[in-house]
Amino acid sequence: MKIVKMTEEDLREVSYLERECFSNPWSYDSFHSELMKDDSFLFVAKEEKQIIGYIVINIIVDEGYILNVAVSKEHRKNGIASELIEDALFLAKQKNLRFLSLEVRSSNIPAKKLYEKFGFAEVTVRKDYYSSPKEDAILYTKYFEEELC
Repeated sequence: MKIVKMTEEDLREVSYLERECFSNPWSYDSFHSELMKDDSFLFVAKEEKQIIGYIVINIIVDEGYILNVAVSKEHRKNGIASELIEDALFLAKQKNLRFLSLEVRSSNIPAKKLYEKFGFAEVTVRKDYYSSPKEDAILYTKYFEEELC
């Protein structure tokens, strides 16, 4: 398995994986739009030529936001999400970000445990943030300021 920058050629497969993983998926055009932005960083995890995961990170000045992360159902619990998060943290340090944040469904216990393993902490709850089904989002943030000193 290797993690590489997402390309336009990856978008169809990423869109398919997105539909597999989420009840309210991003569209092909949403991924394409993010891919074209200078302040967005998109990576795919590939096993041979098959995309088995991806992550989308947006940077605004010195703030980082993980907008989307997913791993195919048949490849979960193999450390792929951990490697994607490690790459996001590496990017955050390269770009001297103050923090990296993301939202997660309140019921998504495996994802919450993953983020906490990497030092993300619960900051707030966004009531009824998700639809299909309606659910709260937990905002997790990892601050880097103390690590930079």
